[in-house]
Amino acid sequence: MLNQIIINIIIAGAIYTLVAIGFALIYQTTRFFHFAHAVIFTSGAYFVFLFIQILGWSYYTAIPAAIFLSLFLGGLIEFFIYKPLRKKKLLQLYYFLLH
Repeated sequence: MLNQIIINIIIAGAIYTLVAIGFALIYQTTRFFHFAHAVIFTSGAYFVFLFIQILGWSYYTAIPAAIFLSLFLGGLIEFFIYKPLRKKKLLQLYYFLLH
C-alpha cells in the first residue's frame, strides 16, 4: 500500500511539473500568462477518458486522438479569443478579468 501511495505522489508531481513547465514556456515566449492552458491540459485527460471508457477505444488510438483534439481546442482558443484581444492591445489585467 505504501508503494502505491509513493507511485501516486510521483505521478501527481509529474503532472504538476508538466503544467508548470507549460505555463513557464508560454509566458517566456509570449510574455502573456495563458490562463486557459490548464483547461486545455485537463480537457486532454477528459478526452482520453471519453475515448477509452465510454467509446471503448484502445490506448493506442485514444491518446493520440486526445492530443490532437487538445491541440485543436488550444488553436481555437488562440484564434478566436486571444488573437483578437492582442490586436486591441488590452492590458494583461483585462485578459485576467475576461476569464
